[in-house]
Amino acid sequence: MISAKSIPPELKALGIIRIDETTNMVRYMWMGGFDHTGLEVERLSDDTFQFYAGYNDKEGKIIWPRKSNAMLPE
Repeated sequence: MISAKSIPPELKALGIIRIDETTNMVRYMWMGGFDHTGLEVERLSDDTFQFYAGYNDKEGKIIWPRKSNAMLPE
């Protein structure tokens, strides 16, 4: 289950409007509504981290570790 967290003033100053969190993932959102823009940080099963930049609801890519463009699952 995703739970929304309060936004610290330092992150509000960057334009972050929402923070969602689960056990192994934190998502920082800059834009909501029809097109969601954000950064998702996920802890993988091998204790490494994956950073995913979401440009809208259908487009985004893994930006760390560096891989080919990865689209959101359908």
